[in-house]
Amino acid sequence: MNVTLTESKVQSYQAVTPTTVRIELDNSQTVFLRLSEPWILNQGDLVAIAGFQDHQSNVLIGYGYINLSQHVKSIGRSHGGPFFLFGALLSIITLGIIAFIFSGEGMIAFSDILTTFPLAVVLLFSGFFIWIGVKAKRKERYVKRMLEQVEMKDSHESRRLEQSI
Repeated sequence: MNVTLTESKVQSYQAVTPTTVRIELDNSQTVFLRLSEPWILNQGDLVAIAGFQDHQSNVLIGYGYINLSQHVKSIGRSHGGPFFLFGALLSIITLGIIAFIFSGEGMIAFSDILTTFPLAVVLLFSGFFIWIGVKAKRKERYVKRMLEQVEMKDSHESRRLEQSI
């Protein structure tokens, strides 16, 4: 996954919802920031935004930000956990049913094999749910790591500034 990080001053912003905002940065980049809590921005604030670049619209879809001017940090939740849990539970139940169908007989009947085809489809769907959950959690983790690097860099710079004074 290619996480994009951009640091710039806020030129203008427009609230979409209490947790979503469209931002125009000084570097002429447009950002659509989606969070799980209300955002805190003012015009002229220095922000670092991590997200994924939409190459069709040339807009950065931000999933986390640090407002370096106001010392505020927020990362959007991925909500991948419920998808993962549903897929895992569905897989366990389906595998249990398949094991029940094939247990107890020395020979596998053709009707048993036909019965498992719908269950195989259910297993595919459960795998899809697991994949969505893992992918969403991975995206959240990448954004979090990127913003932690910015925080570390910012804290090192502020310490150097304090030491020089």
